[in-house]
Amino acid sequence: MIGAYAQAGALPAATRLFEDMPETDLVAWTAMLQAIVASGDLSLAKTTFSRMPLRNVVAWNSIVVAFAAAGDLASAEATFQSMPERDIVSWNSILSAYSQTGQIDAAKQVFHAMPVHNLVSWNAVLVADAQNGHLDSALETFQAMPGRDLISWTAMVAAFAKGGRLDKAMATADQMPGRDTVSWNALITMLSHYGFGSHAVESFRSMCLEGGFPNQVSYLALLIACNHKGLSFQGLSSFSLDFGVALSVEHYCTMIDVLGRSGELTGATDLVNSMPYLPGAVAWGSLLGACTVHSSVKQGAVAAENLAKMENGPAQVLYSNIIATAAVPPSFVLDTSRLGNNERFSVPDRAFGWLSAVTTSCALCALVLPEFLTAA
Repeated sequence: MIGAYAQAGALPAATRLFEDMPETDLVAWTAMLQAIVASGDLSLAKTTFSRMPLRNVVAWNSIVVAFAAAGDLASAEATFQSMPERDIVSWNSILSAYSQTGQIDAAKQVFHAMPVHNLVSWNAVLVADAQNGHLDSALETFQAMPGRDLISWTAMVAAFAKGGRLDKAMATADQMPGRDTVSWNALITMLSHYGFGSHAVESFRSMCLEGGFPNQVSYLALLIACNHKGLSFQGLSSFSLDFGVALSVEHYCTMIDVLGRSGELTGATDLVNSMPYLPGAVAWGSLLGACTVHSSVKQGAVAAENLAKMENGPAQVLYSNIIATAAVPPSFVLDTSRLGNNERFSVPDRAFGWLSAVTTSCALCALVLPEFLTAA
């Protein structure tokens, strides 16, 4: 039952159940520790681990994972070295910790020291090579693998794409067995991320023609591809397609950025005002950033006033930049004293950089290439 509460994300309920148990055995302690580790509370996980009267290999593996997830690799390694016994999960936990933080040499040392390997082990090394641009090493690992799964194939596609080998990336994607929505989404997002926007759009079309089922992530990946490549017409056309997908605020904000970047400020403004969500700082910031790029005083004033209600500072300097480059009469200019003082970041960096966070919606890409979380 503790495990069921943990899987549902109900840590308080799991804790109450654990504390109300008349007797707590090793199974209960281990389940409680795993629930805490899954919640991301490293401090509580360490306390619970230290209180355990007995520990099995699952408990040791859990605390190693907790340290690794918190970025404390030194403690993860020290705990791993002090384990009285290890299994394949123990080895994969420390291997993945090094792989996901880009420490390829350390990851490969662990890999070669392992008594046995499974697919998770091979994938960890492959992903490390792929995300760090070591194409030759990634290909060598991929070819040596005794078996492959979706992560293996996607990582290899990413390695080719990052290395600028679009032909190889597409050929590898075509060979991928049993492509599903997740693998299609990964391909579309990676093509967009590495500058192949047109091919990303074509892959979306192929997904639909081959009977795939686009979801919210697919649609968002498509819009991002259009945005990065400046394909505003394709982005607008795609936005009007009906795949039975409920459009989220991220979809609308991305489309606003697509239109704004291409200079279609009227369309971007109309979308801000008509979308079925209350426009937030991202929407108005994207529009204001676009107005700055294209020196649109009138629409910039509207965006600046609305942004100032949410972000006291950036709107003034950005609107002032529009005025400085647009050569308009003073009578037409908005009173910038109403927009607050510029004490913080600039909106263009924040608004246009926001798309990097959107890519976290693609769960597989986040797993295969953690750099998607931060790349612009």
